[in-house]
Amino acid sequence: QYREDFHCQFPFFWLIKEAIDSNWDNAKAVAGGHEQQVHKQLCELLEDDPVAVVLREVDISHWEELYQLYLQDFLRSVHRVPHHKIKEEYEIIGRALHTMVTGPDLTSRSPSLLSQLVAVHVAYQHSKKEIMWFGQITSHLPGVLVQLGNAIEQYNQHMELHLHAVKVALEPLTIPLEKENRKYIQSRLIKIQLCQNAIDSILTLSQDNEMVEQIRCAWHSVKVIQLFVEHLVMK
Repeated sequence: QYREDFHCQFPFFWLIKEAIDSNWDNAKAVAGGHEQQVHKQLCELLEDDPVAVVLREVDISHWEELYQLYLQDFLRSVHRVPHHKIKEEYEIIGRALHTMVTGPDLTSRSPSLLSQLVAVHVAYQHSKKEIMWFGQITSHLPGVLVQLGNAIEQYNQHMELHLHAVKVALEPLTIPLEKENRKYIQSRLIKIQLCQNAIDSILTLSQDNEMVEQIRCAWHSVKVIQLFVEHLVMK
């Protein structure tokens, strides 16, 4: 798991995170892996933990602020951003996780500060693979974060960030055939190679729907042009 030294904004962040993480396997074993049941079981296991006792003393007027600080610290503790648009990436992933945390499946039935913090872990574990793929694409194409940020209100609790990233990434991956733009061909070929495994994995494992089918067709077109250029034009 990724961990980097940084200035924590949430008081005693690491103590709370480690308390939740240490009970994760037990909660998942009892709950059978269902996110809502894992969340419920974790809250029950932590009920008498000193961390939970302290959190119960926090006035409700501070819950939202502390939850947001915890979410930001949590992302920085588990997700590494290797490019210069660090703020943008954390903001986008944080907004996407927030829609899950505040959705109907988690905290709405057991409102408390502890419940919100536990839900951050549950939402992340549910979407860990998608976030990893998302990071693989943005690490090579950080510019897509600008367009993703402009469309952030479209993200929903089903964590489709990785699909939106692929959709936006297809434009800067398309190889230009116009004579005046051919100087960019070599760099595009390199970017396609860097992103190919992540995009292929995303599209192979995504459930079929209209959006996924459109992205598959567009990606197929990108790869056809790639093959044409590599085997005919570049030789």
